[in-house]
Amino acid sequence: MYLLDTNIYIAFYERYYPQRNFPSFWERLVQTFQQEVVVPRVVMEETKKSKWLKTYMMDTCGVSIIDHRQYWKQWAEVLNNVRNNPVYDNEALYSQNGWSKETVADAWLLAIAKEEKYILVTEETKNVNLYKGGPVRSAKIPDVAEDVGVECIDRLEFFKRIELSI
Repeated sequence: MYLLDTNIYIAFYERYYPQRNFPSFWERLVQTFQQEVVVPRVVMEETKKSKWLKTYMMDTCGVSIIDHRQYWKQWAEVLNNVRNNPVYDNEALYSQNGWSKETVADAWLLAIAKEEKYILVTEETKNVNLYKGGPVRSAKIPDVAEDVGVECIDRLEFFKRIELSI
C-alpha cells in the first residue's frame, strides 16, 4: 500500500496533470486509489483548497479517509527522532510549519507508514548536506524515513511501480 504526501496531490492537480488537460491520467488512477492508496485525514485537510480533488477522491475513487490521530504514539516517536537528532534545529519541530504542529502531515505520514509498513511517496528530496555543518531548520521526509525505517519513493518511481501509462 502507498501513502502519498500532500505535495504529490498538489503536483498532480496543480502543476503537472490538470484534469481538464489530462482526463485519462485521472481515469487511470481511480483503480490505483481504490486498491493501493491510503489517504489520511490530515492530507485531505492540507489539500482542502481543491474542491475538485476532494470530490474526485471521495466520490469518484470512493476512498475511505483514515483517522491519522489513531497513530499518535508512532507520531510522537517520529517527533522524538527529529528532536533527538543533532542534525535538526528546534525549528524543524516548532516553526510555523514544524512537524510538531498537528495539522502538518509529514510526521503523521511517517508514523502511519512505519506502523503499517506502507510505502511513502513524496516530491521531497534528501538533504545532501544534512550531515555537513550545523543543524538544519527543516526536516525532509526522505531523511527521516531512512532514520525510522520507512521506504520512501518519488512520484516517478510510484508511476513505475503501479505501471501507470496513459
